[in-house]
Amino acid sequence: MDITSAGNSTDFGNLLESRRYASGTSNASRGLNIGGYTDSSVGTVDIQYVTISTPGNSQDFGDLQAAHYYYGSSCSDGTKAFTFGGYSSNGVLNNIQQTVIATTGNSTDFGDVSLFSYYNASCSDATRAVCALGRTRTSATSGSLTYKNTMEYITTASAGNTTDFGDLTVTRGQFTGTSDSTRGLFLGGIKSNNVRTNTIDYITIQTTGNATDFGDLSQNNSRSAACSNSTRGIIGGGYTTTGGNTRVNTIEYVTIQTTGNVTDFGDLAAVNYGLSAFAGNPS
Repeated sequence: MDITSAGNSTDFGNLLESRRYASGTSNASRGLNIGGYTDSSVGTVDIQYVTISTPGNSQDFGDLQAAHYYYGSSCSDGTKAFTFGGYSSNGVLNNIQQTVIATTGNSTDFGDVSLFSYYNASCSDATRAVCALGRTRTSATSGSLTYKNTMEYITTASAGNTTDFGDLTVTRGQFTGTSDSTRGLFLGGIKSNNVRTNTIDYITIQTTGNATDFGDLSQNNSRSAACSNSTRGIIGGGYTTTGGNTRVNTIEYVTIQTTGNVTDFGDLAAVNYGLSAFAGNPS
């Protein structure tokens, strides 16, 4: 879709295999689809890429460090992709994996988040990446699973562990994030009582502190995907509570620098959840 012009999505091409619960991010020209859960009911280490300006099928990029990976979140500083936490064959992860987007190859270790976590959401500007933790535990395979409202950040030029950023307005997971060059958004999700939310929070990425309410999605939503250009944020697909657990093909948008509720954009080609997204003009 052209983010500047509301309307329905158009076919771009195919991934190398069907998958869900992958994460997506990009630089100005290349988009990555990272990990995911395949039709064979296993996670995958695969990273795939497309040239965003040229519709066509994806190509192999390289592999993640984590085996059988899914349920993580990714963002980009325009040069590298950063993938936070997630789930693997070894349990819940706390690592951050980095990938140079312009050069095909495997991911490398960057550092760790404070807790083992999945169902995260993340956003970034040119120098800082922020991960909002979703469902967490204190070790990979043991301890109770707890939803958190914690946000943590890294300085993307310097490998290392995360630092506390602040708190979301709503404790949740299964949500999504996006950003422009200064402001990050966290959209939708499912709360600790398994009730979905329509909340949109925002942060100023260079200023640590708690999130502020931005506005609302048109309906409670989880397991959707978001991306942005330098002005608009787009959210599409997901599960809603309208009429029960309902998959949707809705696309909605906000103007990132102007707080308020979403506006209808158009429709995806099919109802879809557990999807990923990226755009050709990221922050």
